Amino acid sequence: MIKDSELLVLFDFDTLIYNKNNVWRVVHPSLGRVGGAVDVLVVLNFFLQNFEKPRFDLLEYYIPSISDFPVFSVKEIQNTEWNLFPIGKLQEGILQHKIRGRKMYFITLLKNPKIQEILFHKLSHVLEENLFWQIPWKEYWVKPSINQIKSYEFPQFLKLIFIKKLIKRLNRYEKEQLDFEVKYKRIFYYTTDIEILHLLRQYFFEHLEEYEFKHKTVISYLITKT
Repeated sequence: MIKDSELLVLFDFDTLIYNKNNVWRVVHPSLGRVGGAVDVLVVLNFFLQNFEKPRFDLLEYYIPSISDFPVFSVKEIQNTEWNLFPIGKLQEGILQHKIRGRKMYFITLLKNPKIQEILFHKLSHVLEENLFWQIPWKEYWVKPSINQIKSYEFPQFLKLIFIKKLIKRLNRYEKEQLDFEVKYKRIFYYTTDIEILHLLRQYFFEHLEEYEFKHKTVISYLITKT
């Protein structure tokens, strides 16, 4: 029987920020008209070009205009291929995992106090402040080998790499070294990101034999507004 210490719970709200339909606002006059809108690829490439500079802070230059949670019609909810999780049940879900002593993380492309604050205010109507800040944050940014980010799916690919490195593979496949103390046999994954759900499904379809729990290694939930 699997132990709760072998389970990990991840909460991912990054598509509210790094979404191809989102705009970011200019907040530094050196970049143009303050308040002007730019595309998320502009922001990611600006970060790529500058993140190694001392004391660089992306949100001193751009700030995201936050998306709303996905809203599905009754027909879409009935026909969806994903497990749906209403945002209003977030606190209840977290407390259930907490009672069982499971490790939990919020994951984010860039761990930034301002982004954490923005997400907290977005979630404050469904999640108590003390519970929100009790959950540690993990950043999944990895410097790419390319000089320019051209794909809106770039955050999803980094996220996939991050998640799969957290999962314990069967011994004959376990070769990777990871800078986490523990790997987990199964993950409960709550996300607003449909694209990463497709990537995870495809990945486990291609690598089922490497994991004890096969396609049920990651139990995914699509967070919705309703």
